[in-house]
Order: sequence, then C-alpha cells, then structure tokens
Amino acid sequence: MRKGSKGFTLIELMITVAIVGILAAVALPTYKDYVIKAQMVEMMNMVVSLKIPIQEVYDNIGDLDTVMENGAARLNTKFPKSGMGQVWSVQNNKVLFRMNGNALHQKLQGRGYWMILEASETDTGNLSWRCGGWYVPVQYLPSTCNHVYNDID
Repeated sequence: MRKGSKGFTLIELMITVAIVGILAAVALPTYKDYVIKAQMVEMMNMVVSLKIPIQEVYDNIGDLDTVMENGAARLNTKFPKSGMGQVWSVQNNKVLFRMNGNALHQKLQGRGYWMILEASETDTGNLSWRCGGWYVPVQYLPSTCNHVYNDID
C-alpha cells in the first residue's frame, strides 16, 4: 500500500506563486494611483478651507475684487500650516495654491502642480465656487474639484 502524500507538489507551488505575482502586478499600480489621489484630496480640502475666510470678508465688504486684492498674504495667515504647499497668489478671483513637490508622491515630484479655487459672484449676492488643478493630471483630481485649467490668466 502506498502512503498518502504530504505537502504540496512543485507544480502546485508554482501555480500559487504565479497567481500571487499576477495579483500583485495588477494591485500595485492601482494602489500608487490611490495614494496620489488621496494626497490630492487632502490638498484640495486644505485649499477649499479658504472659502470660509473669503466668504466672511466678502460678507463684510460686498465686493469680490476688493476681497481678492492683496489676498495671498492675508489668506496664508488663515491657511492650515502644512509642508504640502502654500497660497502662492490671488489673481482674477482665483486663489492659486502651489504644491510643494517634495511633499507629493514620488510620481509627482519635481513638477509644478497647482490647485486653484475660483470664486464668482452670483445674482443673489452669494459666492459661487469652482475648484480644480493646473498641470495636475486629470486622473488625480478629486471628483468634487475636477476642473482642468489650461491657463490661469
């Protein structure tokens, strides 16, 4: 009588290793993109937090151009401190947030990426907001702020 075999055969081990390798090859790039998009969502949440101070000043003054005039220094004092970037300038009703390339995922380092928060006055006297990115690959933009700026004139 033959004894029952114990353990796995070589072919079973090779098939298992191949399946794990294929799964890893598919999952790793997806995970990296997820990490980048998560950083962009964090960045956009920080930029969107500037809506409140802009809205407060707008409610007091009532003129968007006056609110945005010399706004970068004023907004930087209200901006959450982070190594991820800073308010670079405020121009044409757009808050330009320059991302720190060193703080971003390795895939995005060394490039000039910007998140932009744009305000416009509505007929009812409120502010309407649009946010998006400049030089940010569209696949990394958060779904709530997906406007792609070709130029920031």
